[in-house]
Amino acid sequence: MADVGRIAAKIHHLGRRQHGHVTRAQLLALGLSSRAISRRIESGELVVVHAGVYAVGYVRTDPLARAAAAVLACGEDAVLSHASAAALWRNPRHPGAKRLRYVVGLDPTNSPFEDDFVTFAAMYGLPKPSMNAKVAGYTVDALFPEHKRIVELDSWAQHRDRSSFESDRERDAATLEADHVTIRLTWERRHRNPAREAERLHRILQRLTPVKSP
Repeated sequence: MADVGRIAAKIHHLGRRQHGHVTRAQLLALGLSSRAISRRIESGELVVVHAGVYAVGYVRTDPLARAAAAVLACGEDAVLSHASAAALWRNPRHPGAKRLRYVVGLDPTNSPFEDDFVTFAAMYGLPKPSMNAKVAGYTVDALFPEHKRIVELDSWAQHRDRSSFESDRERDAATLEADHVTIRLTWERRHRNPAREAERLHRILQRLTPVKSP
């Protein structure tokens, strides 16, 4: 039990240094097994915010925390300090800002899943999605505007009641009438087999030639 307490203290200490986030590699280096990491995710002690990046205890949504998480998601070659990440967030003309802001997402997002999808698109070479865009009077989670493809990011907690069930299908019908096809992606599918889901999205997008601006 003493070892468990020491590891927990180290996780929280590391999280404080990284604006509330730790990486899978860091957790493994602290001595946690993959199974132990999974248990902490299930219990809510860790919350997935990007592939291999976890919030400690709860998800912070302030720009500095999101920037820090994005730097961690970039991997070992992301050598920015988190203070530098904040500076890049505020200075889009900086040469290093493009990659950081691509991962974080310039468009406003409403959930960790939406932040995660921006990272997912970057990791697998998908076009950059427009987040919380308007289509046919509805706000959609993610839009590939040149392909007229919508991706709705569904979680069981938010879509299990009858009202949500009906409103989702009404929105799908309205946006389809406006020539936009909706693909629904769940958190479980996204993380259970991300490569397969990315390949599927690539195929769906390739079926329609991007709309060229006049």
